[in-house]
Amino acid sequence: MRIDDGRQIRAARAILGMTVQELADAAGLHKNSVLTVEAKKRIRRAPHTGGGHSVSLIEKAIEARGVICDLIDGQPIVRFTTTAPPPKYQRRRPAAN
Repeated sequence: MRIDDGRQIRAARAILGMTVQELADAAGLHKNSVLTVEAKKRIRRAPHTGGGHSVSLIEKAIEARGVICDLIDGQPIVRFTTTAPPPKYQRRRPAAN
């Protein structure tokens, strides 16, 4: 998952029906930290300087609830994760004769 735009966080919260405080609690941050990151149109990270720690915690909290943020064709998107259905619910193919 990669958050590059604060609007992705706001959209993920809306999809999940979470308040800023709920997301902050889930990420282990103060709500002002979440609001600060949401207000940014471009999120830059500098791992060698320790930057982006709040963003990483927010990403983990969102992803743990089944939503991911990404870039497709340079555009930020937010979507539900998809997983294969459990074997019990997969269609069975007829045996070849």
